Amino acid sequence: MVEAYREYWNNYFNFSGKMSRKNFWLNVLINFIIYIILIMCTCIYIGEPISGYYALLTIVYSLATIIPNISMQVRRLHDTGQSGACVLLCFIPIIGSIILIVFYSLPSVYTQPCLLYTSPSPRDSTS
Repeated sequence: MVEAYREYWNNYFNFSGKMSRKNFWLNVLINFIIYIILIMCTCIYIGEPISGYYALLTIVYSLATIIPNISMQVRRLHDTGQSGACVLLCFIPIIGSIILIVFYSLPSVYTQPCLLYTSPSPRDSTS
């Protein structure tokens, strides 16, 4: 889990290559947990001076993770055999997000068994 998150930050500007489904969803989960913690801290201390610091920290973390999140999404799409430009589907309300979630959930193209017909080997012939 820590290794997947470290890879997330090491590939900050890496828009080529691939990312496994497991690493993708682990990073989504880790970022979600961090956001929840930051937002809860902001809400707990609302009205107190420290609340502003948590709000600022949440904004800074959000801005710092924009590029790695896009990079991670592009690499995941490459792993499923899609173009990285499919990330732009997020600008289509509701439907685009649903399509992207489906794409992110697809198994890796390169680990799927080949479904193409292959000729039988000479050893398999019965004549």
